[in-house]
Amino acid sequence: MNNKNVIINVRSASPVKILESRTEGSDLYLVGEFTTFDVMNRNKRIYKKDNYKAVLEQIADKCASGGLLGELGHPNGRNTTEMTAVSHVVTKLEIDDASNCVRGELKLLDTPNGRIARTLIESGVPMFVSSRATGYIGKGGVVTLTNLVTYDLVDEPGFANARLTVRDITEGL
Repeated sequence: MNNKNVIINVRSASPVKILESRTEGSDLYLVGEFTTFDVMNRNKRIYKKDNYKAVLEQIADKCASGGLLGELGHPNGRNTTEMTAVSHVVTKLEIDDASNCVRGELKLLDTPNGRIARTLIESGVPMFVSSRATGYIGKGGVVTLTNLVTYDLVDEPGFANARLTVRDITEGL
């Protein structure tokens, strides 16, 4: 096994629909599957639920307090979030045992990158989510995460089902 700790970006794939009831200037929430367990993704990686659950618990307080910020696109070679690149805040994360995945919700912010993401979505461009983490990639592509940094918005997901949809704020995950 390679013991070098590396940045691991996990791209996921789920579509964005604009709800007719949304009014201009209102909050825009995106929901979907953020990570799927025990399947090889497009990046030839497999994430195990027990390991992922442990690192997810490390960021639970940050998510609950509104401090889990993400960027539009993955930064190159950086495992910290650059405040000037923030596009959204992750508002909910939960493991869905029935679907064997992490489901999440994020809220676009009124930042330059948040406005770009909103414009892309409103123009019909699909939006996807991808985790930014550090860890090790072992035999057979099995990943051992050591730190889950955040979730970023991307255009090329690792997981085919990581495409996000717009959520009416009266609905649940």
